[in-house]
Amino acid sequence: MIASSVEWIAREVDDDALVLDVGGWAKPFRRADVVLDQMPYESRGLYGFDGEGTERFDEASWICRDICDRTPWPFADGTFDFAVCSHTLEDVRDPVWVCAELVRVAKAGYIEVPSRLEEQCYGIQGPWVGWGHHHWLADVAPGSIEFVFKHHVMHGMPAAHFPPDFYGTLRDDERVQSLWWEGSFTASERTFVDAEGLDTFLASFVSQELRRRGLARSLRRAAASSDAASARGGTGGSVATDGAVTDGALLEEAGPARAGQGGATITRLPLRRAARRARRASAALSARAHRVRQGGEHRHP
Repeated sequence: MIASSVEWIAREVDDDALVLDVGGWAKPFRRADVVLDQMPYESRGLYGFDGEGTERFDEASWICRDICDRTPWPFADGTFDFAVCSHTLEDVRDPVWVCAELVRVAKAGYIEVPSRLEEQCYGIQGPWVGWGHHHWLADVAPGSIEFVFKHHVMHGMPAAHFPPDFYGTLRDDERVQSLWWEGSFTASERTFVDAEGLDTFLASFVSQELRRRGLARSLRRAAASSDAASARGGTGGSVATDGAVTDGALLEEAGPARAGQGGATITRLPLRRAARRARRASAALSARAHRVRQGGEHRHP
C-alpha cells in the first residue's frame, strides 16, 4: 500500500476493530487480525510488510485458501470492521467475486490496484506492457471498480501503451488507484466483443493522458521527422509512438548492390537525423522523470 493509506488506516481504524487482509501474502498488513491468502503463513513477506509494529495475526489466524473458488469465505456476514485488499484484484482470475465477498464479510475497507497509468506503461518490468502477472486493467470511481481483461494486443500496439520513460514521471500516488468504501461498493467486468471498441478504449486513454501532460507533441515531432526522412531518403521506416526508433527508421534498403551483385545492401546513413530527434524526445521524458521522481523503486508483488 502507499504510505499515506497505511498511515490513514493506522490513525482512523480503532485499535479494537477487527481487520482482515485479503491476498496479503507478499506484503502482509501488520495491523490485520486475520489474513486470507492461498500461500502459507511460513512464506509470507516476500516484499516486506505494510505498517509498523508487530503482527496482529499469527499462524492460527492465517487462513490458507483459494479466494476465487466461488465458495463463501469462512466468515459470517459483517464479521470484520475493516478489510484491506491491496494489489491482489489485478492478479486473480475472478476479482468481481472477491469484491462481492469483501462487501459481505466486512463493514468497510480499502482497495488498492495499479492505475492504468502504470499498467499501460511499456517496459516497467521487461519488454512488455505493465506487470507480466497482472490479468486486469481497473478503473476506480467513487463507490465502484470496473475491470477489463488485459488483452495481449497491448504489447504489440504502440498506441495502446505509454512510452518507456513515462513511468518515471509518475508520482507514487499516480501509480495506484484507491477505493475507500463503507457499507458496500459495486464491482463489474467490462467486455469488448469487437476489436475497434477495445483498441479505442486502450488508445484513447493513452493519447488523452499524453496530451494532458504536454508529452504528445514531442513524440509526434519525432514520428514526423522520421516520415520526412523516409520521403527524402527511401523506404526508411518510422519512429514508434513509445519513443523508441524502429529498425526501419535506421535501415534503408538501397536497392541492388554495387558492382553488379544481386540483392540489396543496407545503409544506416540517411535516417540518422530522425533517430537523433527520436532520442531527444525520449530524453525529454527521462528528464521529466528525473525531476519528479521522489526516490525509491516502486515494486508490486
